[in-house]
Amino acid sequence: MLATSYLFVRKKWVALLAAFLLSQLMFIALEGGGWIPNLREINGTLLGRIAESATFIRLFSYYETTHFNIFTAFFCMTLFVPGVLGAIIDNFKKKPIHKYPWKLR
Repeated sequence: MLATSYLFVRKKWVALLAAFLLSQLMFIALEGGGWIPNLREINGTLLGRIAESATFIRLFSYYETTHFNIFTAFFCMTLFVPGVLGAIIDNFKKKPIHKYPWKLR
């Protein structure tokens, strides 16, 4: 049992989803506690135009802080989507069937 769980934790998609989950928990804690970082205003820049577009507001308006919404969109593309795809691929790929499972080593 321990060996199976150890191998499960070492999979890349588990690490990607864990990093995404931790980032979201950090954003929730920072915004809920009022510890919002004082970052530069993005109004008038390319990121500001993206953040103010109707599609972005509809899809990624989870937080009151615009920077957290932009980070969430970035982390969705870089951590969440590859993590979910890795989990799907890992769970649906064919496992090798061994004729003599006791001779695997």
